[in-house]
Amino acid sequence: MRKLGWPLLCLIGAAVGCGGSGGGGSTVPPPASTAFPKLTIEWGTRSKATNVGSSALSVRATLRNAGENNEDFVWVINRDDQTAGFRRTYTSAVAARTIPSSLKLEVFTLRNAAGSSIGEGTASTKLDSDGEFKDAENRPLPAIAITGKVASVYIQPNQSLREVTSKTVTASALTANGEIVPVSEGSITFSQSSGQDKYSITPLGVGTGTNPGFATITASCDGFTSPPETISILPWDAKYMRSIGASSSYITASKDRKTVYYTRQFSNVLSKLDADTAITSDIETLPFSPGPIASSGNFLIVGARQPFRVSKFDLATKTIQYDFTPIAGADGVHQIAISPVNNNLVAVAPRRNGNPSNFTLQLYRSGVFVGSGVPGNWTDFKFSDDGTHLFAFDGESFPISIVKFQVTSTGLLEVKRSRVSDFNRKRPFTLHNGEIRFLTGEIYRQDTLAYLRAVPVATSSQQTVLFDDEFSRYLSFNLSSQLDLMRQSDNVITSAITIPDNNYSNGIALGRGRYVITNGGTMKFIWKMPEFLPR
Repeated sequence: MRKLGWPLLCLIGAAVGCGGSGGGGSTVPPPASTAFPKLTIEWGTRSKATNVGSSALSVRATLRNAGENNEDFVWVINRDDQTAGFRRTYTSAVAARTIPSSLKLEVFTLRNAAGSSIGEGTASTKLDSDGEFKDAENRPLPAIAITGKVASVYIQPNQSLREVTSKTVTASALTANGEIVPVSEGSITFSQSSGQDKYSITPLGVGTGTNPGFATITASCDGFTSPPETISILPWDAKYMRSIGASSSYITASKDRKTVYYTRQFSNVLSKLDADTAITSDIETLPFSPGPIASSGNFLIVGARQPFRVSKFDLATKTIQYDFTPIAGADGVHQIAISPVNNNLVAVAPRRNGNPSNFTLQLYRSGVFVGSGVPGNWTDFKFSDDGTHLFAFDGESFPISIVKFQVTSTGLLEVKRSRVSDFNRKRPFTLHNGEIRFLTGEIYRQDTLAYLRAVPVATSSQQTVLFDDEFSRYLSFNLSSQLDLMRQSDNVITSAITIPDNNYSNGIALGRGRYVITNGGTMKFIWKMPEFLPR
């Protein structure tokens, strides 16, 4: 018996002239003793596009002895690349003989009748001159029932994950005898009936824990649905800070904040950290000692400590695509920034004798030098959210200034310069909501660089700052071996922890209360600050 969710295979007679298996176009009319067969298939809803394979991804129709030379006529139909269910009529580009025959339909898990056969149906029929399938009484052949192998769906019990992490649920399609049916990814779809405030799951089965507790889910395949199963979301224990066991001064995060890339001191190895598990792994050994690093999509821009070298590294192929135009007189790279709207547009601060002094910021497009800005001692710089401007901090010259550059087709054009407090010397800044915020509490407007306001700070020895959009908090490091979590509105410390090292100079906010910090000698991963830990 055909089950809901299987492709409904209807054999119909339509006007001859649909060329190709997908319909459309025209064909030369066949001889009177042959016709172009037509099939209408009603494909079920999937959870993933069909270009990666799934249950009911292709159908093979076989008409016994209906080929030109009395061989079997075989026709394979592939499902279109879409996830929603749909109904479509297909016309064979090859004619079959109009003789009484047996029609066999087989359903496969992959395209082109590949993978596993997971269902079939048969019928006696005859193809008439219009390509319509008829029964023994010369009536249109009704829909053919497909007998599938899937008889139930099973979710592995007792599955769990930590809060603020993601994990794919394990589920299987089973035969009536309890054997696993080898359906492909996307065949099993998932839904959730409870615990939406603690857990969410995609149709593909990727679940994300948001708060400790429980959630109830089901899985479905080919019209069968599993019994409800409970997923446990576990809290992190009190040890919310973990040493990564790697030394690095340079780190960057992927756009989705799920991966942190970093370079090691005294090593040519490029490495990464999984932000959900805190597991590190090496990516590739580079032909130079990597230093500053920036991430954009599926590639990294990596600078060398010495000598000057900037390369585009493809994460998919693990190869260097090209090197940037070298800069005369530079012996290394101090910092790199990638435009958020054009990942081929990169700003570079070179170094001389280990310092970013008296070098102009360099603008590159696809690795080719475009132009420069004005000279300065650039200790930090960032593109605006719309990519039209670059904000740079000259923290060692006099007077100490924040500079706004316009990004042009020929380089960087200085449009505004504003003096800032000497207390900001060498300090990084953060851009947020149209503001430039320094660790001293001074806030400037991005559009005019005008002084906006100052908020009191809890400590005077802050070194760097991270902003977590989800929690509206700033995380700052200070020289007293302490990390402070401050409210955005007034800089009041809402949480603090003591760390075993000080002098932290770099960090990344990963969202959901997660941070990675580094001081060049050690790198630590903070799962959650105390105020976000379960009580």
